[in-house]
Amino acid sequence: MTVPGLDELHHWLARGYGRPLRDGTARALQGTTPEHYGDDIADWLRWIHAAGISPWHADHTHATAWLNHRGGAARSRNRRFNALHTFYIWAVTENLCRHNPFDERLRPDLRDEPGLPVHNATEMTALMQAADGLYAPVTPRNRCLIYAMLAGLRPGAITRLDTDDLTPRGTTTAAKVWQKGGGTRLMALPPLFALTINTYLPHRLGPTPGPLITTRTGGRLDAHVTPRTVLRQTAAQHPLLTDTAPTLLPDAIANSARHHGTSPTGIATDL
Repeated sequence: MTVPGLDELHHWLARGYGRPLRDGTARALQGTTPEHYGDDIADWLRWIHAAGISPWHADHTHATAWLNHRGGAARSRNRRFNALHTFYIWAVTENLCRHNPFDERLRPDLRDEPGLPVHNATEMTALMQAADGLYAPVTPRNRCLIYAMLAGLRPGAITRLDTDDLTPRGTTTAAKVWQKGGGTRLMALPPLFALTINTYLPHRLGPTPGPLITTRTGGRLDAHVTPRTVLRQTAAQHPLLTDTAPTLLPDAIANSARHHGTSPTGIATDL
């Protein structure tokens, strides 16, 4: 008996589809990823078929049941989630289904990864004060960068944010925020971050539409360099952060905000 979805899976793997990119193409699956993803997706398709449910009509309750059924360590569960989450992003774009049953609510919590420190509310408030120029002048661009981290955005999401990703929704500013697992999520930005963006925009360099936070020549920021440099330089101005500033990481600031609730600005939330 043919298992629904397997033909589509073989097509997806054969074409080398991976995480969606901004230009509508996809980053190719590399190394052992296709093998692992293919095994995980095939296992899901057989499991959901045995349950008498079409893979194109499954919802998050079925996805949760399968993830729990498979069990395993957090990293294994995260791999399975990423495999199905990415596959269904493609399936939605191909009109095979309307919704992604493996939505972000089901992403395993890896907040306690070794080497990623947690910053308490006092440290996060001190960082906000430093960004606000309490101890030394801070440019509107650099202040916006820090507020983005305090809102829970990681460097990859910050540097991929474009001006046309922002839309007003009543009193809320919404943004299409890039996700590490692939695709984007529509999120409501915390009001303090939205106000910081508005303050920065008159000083922004570069074409519109284009990158929201730009280099001094109007280009897109390097996610691996600029956020970290700006974070450390800004934090070093605050007496409470002077000693730790050289070791601060943007990912740790975003992680502390999103998973530990220590940000004084509030965080971006799903719409």
